[in-house]
Amino acid sequence: MNRQHTCSVPCAALCLLMGAAPATAYNAWTYGSNIVVWPENQLVRYLYPSTFPEGSDTFNLMLYGMSQWNLVEGSSFEFYYFPLDQDYTLDHYDGYSDTTAVSADDLDPGVLGLTYSVNNAAEWFDMDMVFSDFPLGVGWNMELSPTCEQEAIPGDHGFTFVLTTMHECGHSIGLAHEPIGTEPAGDPWMVCTMNPGYPHGGSSGTPRVMDLHSDDRLGAMVLYPTTIPSYTDLSTPNFTWSDEYVGIAFTVFSDPDVLLPGESIQVRSAIENLGTTEVIGVMQTIWMSTDDTPSADDLILGEIPWDLPMISTIDFDLFQDLPADIASGDYYILSMIDSGENVDEVWEDNNFTAYCVPQIIDRLPPDIVDPLGQHFATEGEPWSSSVPALTHPINMAPTIWSLSGEPPAGLTINPQTGQLLWADPVYSEFLYLFFVTATNDSGDDTEILYLGVEPAVCEEDINGNGAVDVGDLLIVIGYWGTTDEDADVTGDGFVGVDDVLAVIQAFGPCE
Repeated sequence: MNRQHTCSVPCAALCLLMGAAPATAYNAWTYGSNIVVWPENQLVRYLYPSTFPEGSDTFNLMLYGMSQWNLVEGSSFEFYYFPLDQDYTLDHYDGYSDTTAVSADDLDPGVLGLTYSVNNAAEWFDMDMVFSDFPLGVGWNMELSPTCEQEAIPGDHGFTFVLTTMHECGHSIGLAHEPIGTEPAGDPWMVCTMNPGYPHGGSSGTPRVMDLHSDDRLGAMVLYPTTIPSYTDLSTPNFTWSDEYVGIAFTVFSDPDVLLPGESIQVRSAIENLGTTEVIGVMQTIWMSTDDTPSADDLILGEIPWDLPMISTIDFDLFQDLPADIASGDYYILSMIDSGENVDEVWEDNNFTAYCVPQIIDRLPPDIVDPLGQHFATEGEPWSSSVPALTHPINMAPTIWSLSGEPPAGLTINPQTGQLLWADPVYSEFLYLFFVTATNDSGDDTEILYLGVEPAVCEEDINGNGAVDVGDLLIVIGYWGTTDEDADVTGDGFVGVDDVLAVIQAFGPCE
């Protein structure tokens, strides 16, 4: 959705026409060739008690929004605040920067907050700030660390108030929208708190940390320069830019939503160096995992070394082919900058993030590796088949195996492995045809296994003429006292009396 924020500049005696001019990436308001700033590098915000009663969620989140700009290293700007004991009539030219809420009907459609910026030449004079009391009929979410869904889907959960306080406070120090919002689709732009559309840059890391982004910090440092200390803070933003919707950040994502084994996945990732020192050779790892915590058995989609300049942002796409066989299901895309934990940072809680939208690996229908082939058994002797194979056994699991048609009595199939068992095969002069079926939630496949059952072997029929007779008895006597394997019909390792008795007892045709 396009939640376009508006910065309005009413005209009166003290209001001079200003334009938003790009200064590197960020945008600042200018008077002539000078950037408009606050005298003495400070601003007092007056908080109306009807909207910001002390100790309330709105009060605390407003203070949080101001504090983030106070914490920018290398910027001398300071917010101060004063809780009023009553509401007053707003006057955009009285020199008091009031802060309150107004009816959504008093604002243009889609406006969440509005800062009235009034200057006197190259110095700011008054910046009243108002918020919609119930924006777009869904209201506000007052969580400092909202869930992924709460932050990204305001239509269901309300707009995250702290993001809008940080955005409007950025206007209060003199920053304009980045990008302006009127650029043509396809123009690159940076995700930051001063984006014109909600979520105004969004959070970073799995804790959904509400940080100012690198471009915001750079703008504050240029508007109110001071000594820049040396510190390091790396971050993984939860939002990225879109070439289609200028100024409206979207959650980092993977594409397409549903994949099959062996197909290519695209992962959009964003990383930032919020610090004032360059970081060389820092490793970023991107995983695909069955849970929201990286582990040794997770699939690594990419390991990327980066050289990150100070106060910088990188958005990029990673393309990777999935393994030829991978289990179906919902996966988390995980990303971590400094995954080796080698960089000493002032903050570590914004380095790792789990993507909001799961990556789905679809299950293929069974595909039995064919042919199952022709097998042979002997009448009356237990027989078992080899275990049939699937083309993608990991992805196609769980698979249930069964026999179709009318299998002969006593023939069974293991439903988990597909192995056939027949304890007492019955002789047939024709081949048996067994229809073996594999089934999962996505479909089924049937292949044919051929089995020939040969007549029972008559061990005492040594000469192989189909009957046990005198000829066989003479062979046993001829090898009396030896270890001849053919004459040793009892299999005790010695040709003797037991073998003679076995042949005599079996006299007659083999059955």
